[in-house]
Amino acid sequence: MSRETVPAWVPNSNVAYWKESAERADGFIFVVPEYNHGYPGELKILLDSLYEEYAHKPVGIAAVSSGHFGGARAVENLLPVLVTLSMYPLKQGLYFPNITELFGENGEMKDITYKKQAKEFFDELKKRALVMRGLRT
Repeated sequence: MSRETVPAWVPNSNVAYWKESAERADGFIFVVPEYNHGYPGELKILLDSLYEEYAHKPVGIAAVSSGHFGGARAVENLLPVLVTLSMYPLKQGLYFPNITELFGENGEMKDITYKKQAKEFFDELKKRALVMRGLRT
């Protein structure tokens, strides 16, 4: 099988690269699109590929959808998985409903109120990552 046709659940060099990256990370941000009220299967495979590398690290979730709920249903399904992996999800996530209306073609935010929310989100994740790094070492 060529690399392009290897199923995501079969170990390959991408898993090794992700493992190394996850080991070095002090925290994570997952940008999660909502599909049929859930999160993508590829994300589940990625999460299931490791355990110790995620443990005791904070995680922020930015959810996106074309609907009115901004990916809230995907996050609702994802949170128990993150807790099972001993991760610490931020209390407040970022939710981007009607995604095509919130961002321009170049990726710029059209609604300035989201910039404030994003800054608070990143500041909280950074604070937790710094504190928790000290607890892990």
